[in-house]
Amino acid sequence: MSSTASAFDPVPKRFLSFFGAPEGNTVLANGKLDGYVTVRPPHRKAIDALQGWNHAVPPQYGVQAGTGHFHNDPRILWAINQAGPLANSEA
Repeated sequence: MSSTASAFDPVPKRFLSFFGAPEGNTVLANGKLDGYVTVRPPHRKAIDALQGWNHAVPPQYGVQAGTGHFHNDPRILWAINQAGPLANSEA
């Protein structure tokens, strides 16, 4: 953050509209939005927000992304089989 910027500088309108905020929303001087998005944005928005995304997304989400199927790494299943059930576990 530059020496002249405050923690509550207005968020660019392109950022707010990208995530589906209603037209005209801005960040107020106290850092709060003057309105909020009340619906979940589509999964596509999360992928598009990160340039160079290289991970594939599980098919049930219906989003085409990168080619790396890291969510389906057989080593993860192997580790779970070695450790036993993970329900109620903490990391």
